[in-house]
Amino acid sequence: MEDVITVTVDLFVNTEETAFQNAMSIQPNPASEHAFLFYDLRKNAQLNISILNSVGQIIEQMTIENALSGNVELAIDHLSPGIYFVNITDGEYHAMKRLVVASK
Repeated sequence: MEDVITVTVDLFVNTEETAFQNAMSIQPNPASEHAFLFYDLRKNAQLNISILNSVGQIIEQMTIENALSGNVELAIDHLSPGIYFVNITDGEYHAMKRLVVASK
């Protein structure tokens, strides 16, 4: 006889959080030397951006004051090929984007 475990996950997705997530994109992706984080926000915000490696260590951090619409260059030429995560927050909302660093 096998034990049966039932897991129920309730997931609440805030539409504002989803809009914040959708307002961000990284291009090109995969990238080898430079990538750009594009953002188009509904209101001015201070964006805090962190690049994390696959085990969650912060590799780079930057802040953009009064961000509304634009882009910022992510210098990745010193990173080893692999998968990284770009964490973006404005203090209220949060977005996480995957960034693939390709061989040069």
